[in-house]
Amino acid sequence: MDIIVFIGPTLNRDDAQRELEATYLPPASQGDVYLAARARPWGIGIVDGYFSHVPAVWHKEILWALSRGVHVFGAASMGALRAAELASFGMRGAGKIFADYVAGHLENDDEVAIVHADAASGYRVLSDALVNIRATLTAAVDQRVIGPDLHDVLLREARNTFYQDRSYGRLVREARRRGVASDELQRFERWLPGEAVDQKRQDALAMLHDMRATRTAHPGPFAPAFRFQHTDAWEQVRRQIHLKPFDDAPTTAWVQGDAVINELRLRGDEFLVVREAAFQRVLSRELAEASGDAVDRSLVADALNDFRLRHGLHEPGSVEPWLAGQGLDLTSFSRLLLEELVASRQRALFDGEIERELVQQLRVSGRFRALQDRAAHKQSVLEAMGLDNPEPATAGIGEEALWVWFFQDHLMLGDVPEPDAYARGLGCPKLVLRREVLREWAYRKFGNGTP
Repeated sequence: MDIIVFIGPTLNRDDAQRELEATYLPPASQGDVYLAARARPWGIGIVDGYFSHVPAVWHKEILWALSRGVHVFGAASMGALRAAELASFGMRGAGKIFADYVAGHLENDDEVAIVHADAASGYRVLSDALVNIRATLTAAVDQRVIGPDLHDVLLREARNTFYQDRSYGRLVREARRRGVASDELQRFERWLPGEAVDQKRQDALAMLHDMRATRTAHPGPFAPAFRFQHTDAWEQVRRQIHLKPFDDAPTTAWVQGDAVINELRLRGDEFLVVREAAFQRVLSRELAEASGDAVDRSLVADALNDFRLRHGLHEPGSVEPWLAGQGLDLTSFSRLLLEELVASRQRALFDGEIERELVQQLRVSGRFRALQDRAAHKQSVLEAMGLDNPEPATAGIGEEALWVWFFQDHLMLGDVPEPDAYARGLGCPKLVLRREVLREWAYRKFGNGTP
């Protein structure tokens, strides 16, 4: 997902997609921008967002996205509000509504708030936004449909009406009830259906146009001029946000996670191993986010190549079917690879400590003594045979056959992965792994070593 945009009642997806190719998600609530930024897109656009009954997009999550190099844009509705408030930090606003908030001509949230139906109903608009009413009344005066006096009466009525009840029909009824000249109102009513100004829609399209132009002119990451502060309040809210679902690949048929996890639980120790690995992923991500660490996207291509070699996906076109079987597509998988690269870099920072903790973990699990005894026995046997540091020629096995033996006979893997990539996964150079594999081969072949 290179660009993610939150829209709803302001602009339908078909019109939006014609202006800008992007992943379009429903109106944003608290946490959605943070989750979107974790997918590491180039940019995020905010048009629609929730105001009252659902927690609104938090300023802090937008700042976090900016601090991670994500370009963030806003317009029309919630996006215009947040862009005006965070413009000094680098969030880009677009359109007249944003400009009016920045200039102080607009101040209240209810200027852009409306009532709308749910997603299943296409976010059908059930009230009219005050910013649209303002623009429409101004246009009506400019076109001499109504005079300044009626403009002021209708605008005053709109401002004094609760946002959920605002509509052109209500304004006209109230004006008529107050005795406003009926011929002017009738002219306004006839003019409205084809001429009412949808300022929010115009501004949303302007934002998408700006995103497209900016993406072309500045394809690199956003460069923040501030340092993000990890406060206790931020950490508390962020941990709650992690519990929210986020559809980061709407076109992918995802496997239901709970059912898969329940199947894994039936496999006993395998579940514990996978859970520990997942725990390590969480720790790596937390460390990376706390330190502001990021990885160059250009490294994903090399990571994908290593992945193909490890899994034996050598043939062209073999990766996509494999990913589909795992409930992934190339976009979402690229994001996972990026997370893996971040995790690898975090592990590299703690390699020395991890090696020491491996020994401690073996002691806690009760496996230290058995491995220590075997290592000592292997060393004494190989030294006695002059094979302490063997080469393939002295061990009597060729290079290719050695790796086949190690992966298929010793580890009982179905495929033979690429040794370099496999060694990197174990945190050691290929030459180190090769030496230990040769020693194990010689120990078993000539010294009757125990498995």
